[in-house]
Amino acid sequence: MLSIARGATRVAGEELGATVGSRARRKWRVVAAGFADLVCAIAVTGCGPLPTVQVVQSSVAFEGGSCAVTVNASNVTPNTTYGIGMYTTGSPVDLGTLTSNSAGSIVNGMVSYPSNSFPRHYSNLNVEVYTVNSGQFGAGLTSAPVTIEVCLPTGLAP
Repeated sequence: MLSIARGATRVAGEELGATVGSRARRKWRVVAAGFADLVCAIAVTGCGPLPTVQVVQSSVAFEGGSCAVTVNASNVTPNTTYGIGMYTTGSPVDLGTLTSNSAGSIVNGMVSYPSNSFPRHYSNLNVEVYTVNSGQFGAGLTSAPVTIEVCLPTGLAP
């Protein structure tokens, strides 16, 4: 029968009663302190609020062939040009670019785009804000469902 030693510790791969040395404990304290410093740095400087976007208005040209949406975006980098796109289930369609103001917002920014449809509500339509790198749309920053009636951009399937 095995005897049970009360209060004994076991270190992996060692005999019963072996303990972790003070150097090992000190190493973990340093790692924990470094992690705590990182968390504090993020808390103090912050990652900032996440960007948001919303389509607030749509319009149709009387001549036909083009539509426009008015977009509001917040919590983006000030004085920066962003791409605006729409997507359903596939690849996005680029609508155009808008530039944020000095407060990091796009307020009533209008982009016009070609369309062959009349305004209606699309349950799977989303608007997205993209970074622009050397004139090309880059990574998407934020997206949101389009909750108002809009024309579907040419090239985008419902």
